[in-house]
Amino acid sequence: MKKVDREASDLEAHWTKIVEQHRAANREKFSYVPGSFKRDAWETFNPDKVLAALLEDKTSYFAHKDVLFAGLCAWAVCPRERRIIQQAMQMTVGRRLHAIEKDLPQEFGDTWMLADLLIRIRKIGPEFYDEMYFTVGGLSGLLAASRKSLLSKRLKAKAIGLPHLLSMMRIFHHQIATGDKEYPSLNKGSDLVHEISCEEIEPPSGRVIKEFWAKHKASIAYSYAASTIFTGEQRTLLDEMLDESASLRKHASLLPEWAGKAQYAADAILGKLPESRVLRKPAPRGPGLIPIEIPAPHFDQATADAIRSGFARKPRGKSKAK
Repeated sequence: MKKVDREASDLEAHWTKIVEQHRAANREKFSYVPGSFKRDAWETFNPDKVLAALLEDKTSYFAHKDVLFAGLCAWAVCPRERRIIQQAMQMTVGRRLHAIEKDLPQEFGDTWMLADLLIRIRKIGPEFYDEMYFTVGGLSGLLAASRKSLLSKRLKAKAIGLPHLLSMMRIFHHQIATGDKEYPSLNKGSDLVHEISCEEIEPPSGRVIKEFWAKHKASIAYSYAASTIFTGEQRTLLDEMLDESASLRKHASLLPEWAGKAQYAADAILGKLPESRVLRKPAPRGPGLIPIEIPAPHFDQATADAIRSGFARKPRGKSKAK
């Protein structure tokens, strides 16, 4: 019995030495702050910190940036839905683990113990388990997330008002680009969405649109920017996000454009609105991020005239004092 205990202790010590050697080798290679995933992405989603990590040139530990990208996509669609953002990150963890483990039988045959050790150290690394795997709930957390209704359905349900808000952003963008002295405002813009809509489903009243705005204002610059980036014929990055098919592996090259255009939307469109509380805080800014101009949307002359006329109207319910 003592011999078995001694062998087990020796094995544990050897294993600890291997793990520490791996950590030391990757300490300079990986760009992450220990504990940052739990603090800045899981417990409270901080888009500024997440964007900065994604735009960092250095690589990071297994699945780190993939999971952060999934969280950012979910936040852009429904910034107030913390549980949906978490589920998007959990499902991405599960997908990455499944992808790396699915070919094991062919590669390692029946040597499952050896395979498990090699995967944990060489292909995944202890950083993933220390920082992310147990933070998202481990195996039980991943199973619970995968058993719930499809994430894309939950995203679309929470983003039901987003198309109307994007219509309003296009109206704002158009009016500002004309250089007209009549500047857009949230109050007038919400009414215009209802008045000039060409959508098959009639949009809700201006009051309801403003309620949608309150839920999405923190990330509207990012959802608007995503709606202007095409990933294929008649498909935008926003479509991919709503279908839960956006991923860093497919769309990493679009990240700088997405963030740059979001910054442009925040500065050149939302920044021109007179309402001081139109955004709870500025859009996330990555380090060294340069705004990328979004071409102004085109409206036919009749619609353009209606937009200008709508912003020129005096606010309802206000009259000169007698």
